Amino acid sequence: MVNVMKWALVLSGGGALGLAHLGVIKVLEREKLTPHMIVGTSMGAIIGALWATGHSAVEMEEIALSFNISDYMEGITHKIPFDNSFIKFLQAEEALGTILSKRGVNNGIKVRNYLNELYEGKSFQETDIPFYCNAVDLLTGHEMIMNDGTLADGVYASMAYPGFFEPLDRAEELLCDGSVQNNFPVWIARQFGSRRVIGIDVGYYKRIASSDMDNGLSVILRSFQTACQTQRRTRKDKATVRLHLRSPRGNSFDFNDNSSLIRAGEEAAEKWLKTLKTAIYSPIIFPRTIET
Repeated sequence: MVNVMKWALVLSGGGALGLAHLGVIKVLEREKLTPHMIVGTSMGAIIGALWATGHSAVEMEEIALSFNISDYMEGITHKIPFDNSFIKFLQAEEALGTILSKRGVNNGIKVRNYLNELYEGKSFQETDIPFYCNAVDLLTGHEMIMNDGTLADGVYASMAYPGFFEPLDRAEELLCDGSVQNNFPVWIARQFGSRRVIGIDVGYYKRIASSDMDNGLSVILRSFQTACQTQRRTRKDKATVRLHLRSPRGNSFDFNDNSSLIRAGEEAAEKWLKTLKTAIYSPIIFPRTIET
């Protein structure tokens, strides 16, 4: 019988694109390759916490396919069942008014309640697999490890996209999306003792056309992506195997075809399964980055 070495799974952020993590997990679960630790950022934190709390890949896929982001939007205009230029104008006006008077367009209450239901009110200490995620304290500028309190609060902090979701306000900290500083926090797995790290990175950054940025919001989002995806990685942030997934589409806020994103992750994991197994089973570590 071949012994499986202890290893950590690190899941990057990426909004809707992070649903590709589910496809990878489907393959890992089928092959009975269970990590001894899971670390996530933003969408990677949402999914990582689900696996850490005992949800199967099938259960997670059902959750993803039934998810409708509009169910968790705040504001009156987002509840109007019409989609035309006038409604979009009203939504933009409402969002602008909110962001000028509050810390975010969305106060996050519905999202935190939803996360608490998904994780059954569990804390970080109650997971089946040790789980950690990161967030950024806007008061100090420091990247923080989230590993205490409820999973719902910790994961919300890790996914609280600046300007869109209000930061998590707790104990003299104002916590927002971990990808502001580090979208792929391998260093957390290293800090907690993992020598082997399989990292799934969906934060694929590539050149785009000028026409792709046709309004101020798209410029702001691109600036944010540029800041968090072009960071220099330290030695501690390099995974044993980094599977860098090229998404079938580039919009991280597009939740209209979640199945294609899950399938992209599954296909990549199938293609590189031998490499992933070698990194897990082999007594010798061979660092490698795979661009899909």
